[in-house]
Amino acid sequence: SEKAAELCTDRYLFHKQLRGKGLRMHHCFLLTRDYLFDPFEITYPAIVKPRYAENDTEEVFYMSCPGDLVEFQVKRFDLLPKEEPKEEKKGFRPIVTPKSETVQNTPGWNATVAAKKQQNEQIKEELLRLNKELMELDKKQEKEKLAGLEWLVQKKLELADKNREEKSFDSDAEYVLEEVFDGREYAIDAAMEGCNMEIVMIWEKLMTAPPAMQAVGYLTVLPEEDRVLYDRMKKYLDRVVETIGLRDCMFRADVRVKGKDLFAIHISLRPAPSRIHDEMLPYSTGIHIGREYLCYMSGRRHDFQPLQVKNSMLHYFDMENCFVHDVPTEKDLTIPVGIQLKQWKCSIKTLDYLEHVTTGESLTKRGYYILEGEKDSRLLQFVDTVNRMFKTS
Repeated sequence: SEKAAELCTDRYLFHKQLRGKGLRMHHCFLLTRDYLFDPFEITYPAIVKPRYAENDTEEVFYMSCPGDLVEFQVKRFDLLPKEEPKEEKKGFRPIVTPKSETVQNTPGWNATVAAKKQQNEQIKEELLRLNKELMELDKKQEKEKLAGLEWLVQKKLELADKNREEKSFDSDAEYVLEEVFDGREYAIDAAMEGCNMEIVMIWEKLMTAPPAMQAVGYLTVLPEEDRVLYDRMKKYLDRVVETIGLRDCMFRADVRVKGKDLFAIHISLRPAPSRIHDEMLPYSTGIHIGREYLCYMSGRRHDFQPLQVKNSMLHYFDMENCFVHDVPTEKDLTIPVGIQLKQWKCSIKTLDYLEHVTTGESLTKRGYYILEGEKDSRLLQFVDTVNRMFKTS
């Protein structure tokens, strides 16, 4: 329904709906220009996301302390103080909203802002120094060939573009601020037959450390080996989809698990990305969820329950902050006994610079590979082997 689609797209409404039913116990708040949030009223670490879910290109902002939240609000909502007029006008008084006035008088707010402004000035000085070094390298380019110079110049242009973008933030944009629920993260592919939910597959997500917290790989969770998790996940998601009002659809959910507690991060009313939906899922389960859903909606024979699940893993090339001097091919790989390479799609080229992983897009565009093996530990060991095959500096 339109209401269900709104709840799955609007992160703030999603939280309110689930919290009202006791399905999401962490705190979540709305951030807007007209409602400055007191940085001392939430438990850290916390994260900030755009209120309305879009795609893998959006960035998650990690708040490790009150100062980070102050800086985010000041920058995103264009709250930097304006220069005061040289001549004081009679009766002049800055106009501020009641909430802004309250927050800025909170103990520690002004001190934190001052500290962040000083830190920003230091960063600006460092950028100026680096810019000067780049200009000197540009002058030397005619005399001698310098390794990585082309990338440095390109990086300088990209930083300049990014700086321009930061200056043109939409100060009227809305965000959600929520406490981080620590725990293992899982992705669940499922379908609704009327009001009945069928779990097709549960994947354990291999995540980068904060602040990026991006999935670099997916491991199948075998039903016969972790039936407890499947039963707990189904019981929890049954209540979630009932609260949202889902029926006759397929969806993908991200859920974190810690001890006996489960936490729904979000639900997407669309299938998994094509690399999962079209390749990994059919290979691991024999189920193409999109085709089965179309058969179901057409009144034809369909089946969302896999007869057998293969122990497999999809992994991206997750090297960071390095130049690539040599790229291995599939033929260069030495596959250990007990592991099978089922897919190899690498888009990395020689002399590419692999930046720090910040968004899903910054990672997925490099390519991925799919492995099958009996033990997860051996699959993860082979990931290190693959990364070492790339000659980097």
